[in-house]
Amino acid sequence: LPASVECAGYDAARQEGVVWGYSSSAQAYGASILSAQGWAFRQSLSTTYIQSIAWDGVANRLVGARETYLQYGGWKVLFFDWSGYGWNLINNRESPGSFGAFASDSSGARILMFDADTPWGCTSGSTEANHTWVYSGGIAARLVSGRAPTPRWQSAMSFDPVRGRYVMFGGRDNQPCTSGNPGLHYGDTWEFDLGPSPSFTQYGTGCVGSRGIPHLQAQTNSVPRTGTTFSARVANLPWNAPTFLLFGLSNTTSSGLPLPFDLGIAGAPGCTLLASIDDIQAMTNVLGTAVWSLAVPTLPGAQFYVQAVAFEPAANALGVVLSNGGQGTLGF
Repeated sequence: LPASVECAGYDAARQEGVVWGYSSSAQAYGASILSAQGWAFRQSLSTTYIQSIAWDGVANRLVGARETYLQYGGWKVLFFDWSGYGWNLINNRESPGSFGAFASDSSGARILMFDADTPWGCTSGSTEANHTWVYSGGIAARLVSGRAPTPRWQSAMSFDPVRGRYVMFGGRDNQPCTSGNPGLHYGDTWEFDLGPSPSFTQYGTGCVGSRGIPHLQAQTNSVPRTGTTFSARVANLPWNAPTFLLFGLSNTTSSGLPLPFDLGIAGAPGCTLLASIDDIQAMTNVLGTAVWSLAVPTLPGAQFYVQAVAFEPAANALGVVLSNGGQGTLGF
């Protein structure tokens, strides 16, 4: 084991425990690995300082984080992924200025961070309004929360799988104002509930048109995460047919009609209305494929339902074909 342990985590992909710290004999950082075969020292002679480790289940990799001073960018938290032998820098468009508490949930789907981005001086706090971050799939995003702890260093965070909440305890304020001043140490405990994970699932079936059944699904790696843009794609549409997206807040009723509603009565046998029609949005159909985008608002837990409809006079008496439905859940 290293003489000075900085952090430890579990690599679920390699089924190994990773203990990262400083080796006084090698005068460098290194990793000790715990596997079914026992302990092994895997890396030495590294200058990479890692403050905390957590599992990113979306990217299927162990992630390390530390703060550093960039000559032209000031203080910034850098993220690294673990290769099994060393750390590789991950380029992030946005990240905290100073490292804080860091923990992943039971599934590893989301890592929560509460940063310590406080100004140097005699007062705690920061000009930044929000200090809560979520990290998933190699992307860090700042969250907006109505109530939050005072920014702090050296606090401890873990995930409570029974209650589904992150728990953070303690920490200390920014650098003491005068020599010998120990600064303010916190003894408070905070909980944070990220709520449901953002998701988009398909349901129901569409009806046959000239190019088969239109198929609605999320774009690759796209989920309705708050503060981002979510995109869905519809394929197998009739060539260049006028196409619209039905957007609703229910999949059980629409303007008094129970859902799903069989459109055979209206002249479209085999077609079913699957989402309430609260809004209709035009889509650009390019050779049988259309893409829809949504700027996701900060409404974690809210759900929406969508279905694509294309006009094809030869398909049936009603002159339409429909896709399957899609259910989206907004989340951090």
